[in-house]
Amino acid sequence: MNCAVPNRFKSAIQRANDTIPEPKNRIVYYEHLIRLMQQQIAYLQREIATCRRK
Repeated sequence: MNCAVPNRFKSAIQRANDTIPEPKNRIVYYEHLIRLMQQQIAYLQREIATCRRK
């Protein structure tokens, strides 16, 4: 694994944002965004752990 700054980070966020369904209201939209952010944080924490093991 390359531990340099990944180019795919922004595109991953953009792809995640594209999965947001047409919001019925602001709360639904924000709740979905929070779930996506939590998934992204978990992914980044795994990446950090992988880089630290090297």
